[in-house]
Amino acid sequence: DPVKMYKILRQDEGYDVWTTVGEVTADGSPRYAMVVPTLYDSTADGLVLTTFKVRAITETGNVVDSDPAEGYSVDNLVPHAPTNVAALVAGGDVELSWEAPADPDVNYYRVFRSTTPNFELSDENVIGTTTDLTFVDAKTGNGDFYYKVQAVDFSGNLGEPSKEVEVKITAIEDMNNVPLEYALKQNYPNPFNPTTTISFSLKAAGKATISIFNTLGQELDVILDKQLNAGTFSVTFNGENLASGIYFYRLTVKDAQSGAVVFQKMNKMILMK
Repeated sequence: DPVKMYKILRQDEGYDVWTTVGEVTADGSPRYAMVVPTLYDSTADGLVLTTFKVRAITETGNVVDSDPAEGYSVDNLVPHAPTNVAALVAGGDVELSWEAPADPDVNYYRVFRSTTPNFELSDENVIGTTTDLTFVDAKTGNGDFYYKVQAVDFSGNLGEPSKEVEVKITAIEDMNNVPLEYALKQNYPNPFNPTTTISFSLKAAGKATISIFNTLGQELDVILDKQLNAGTFSVTFNGENLASGIYFYRLTVKDAQSGAVVFQKMNKMILMK
């Protein structure tokens, strides 16, 4: 009565239920191997054992089970990098935001800051952690600052760093004054490669949106879409994924109460690689 199939059974919580987690057709091989899921990954806090057994099913339907055996798994897959990291300078504070990686087991994020570009991650330049997709670096002072974000999963695996975002802060005292009018300044530097700073002012609270367009009028990116109080702000645009050429950035401000557009302006910028 030859064996036609092997099933791998896992003893699930409650210890009275065996769940099929894998099966393979018997082909006469002397040995079989299969990757199957455990109940939980083991962590630095200790091993978490899961019990399995193999069930042989013959051509005539007879069933023979092996003796149970225990095994464990270790999560050694690092999270992917957070994406679309953006920085908004408001009153001397740097408000960072990003999009979560697709990994379902992200526990929290580490935020890094340096005064030199292309810096390597280290515990010395960690400025904070958060479970949110935003972080505020308060009152950094004037200067050039560079930020990266890293995801950490529940097993303690440190993920790949995000792309670096650059922030230039000047004249904090001016940023704390309430502007008398709406304004969109020329980006600086211009031409740029690949990052440039876009500064703007709101004389009243409203929703500010900054969009990037090509010469065909196609919207390529939205680098800011946020409710803001009155004040002077700046954001950094990174054009590393774009070809050299002429681009446009447009600021649209909508009234905080009515949602009506109260200001809109578009400027030209040149990316030169």
